[in-house]
Amino acid sequence: MIELKPCPFCGGKAKLRKQNRTIVEHQTQRNCYVYCTECDGRGKRYLEGNTQEDHIIARQLAVESWNRRAESEDKE
Repeated sequence: MIELKPCPFCGGKAKLRKQNRTIVEHQTQRNCYVYCTECDGRGKRYLEGNTQEDHIIARQLAVESWNRRAESEDKE
């Protein structure tokens, strides 16, 4: 898995969170996102879908989205 960059808001440690959310009784949606353990800043939430491949893709997208920085930050 790709390493997570520090939080863009406070510099804290980031973690990938996988979560089941109840939509209606007996129906859940699996999703994932990256969040900061210090300030609770959060990245975009991605639905994981139904297959193992869908889960992997969603997690990769969540990490890539979190790690994306403004061009000026990347050059420092």
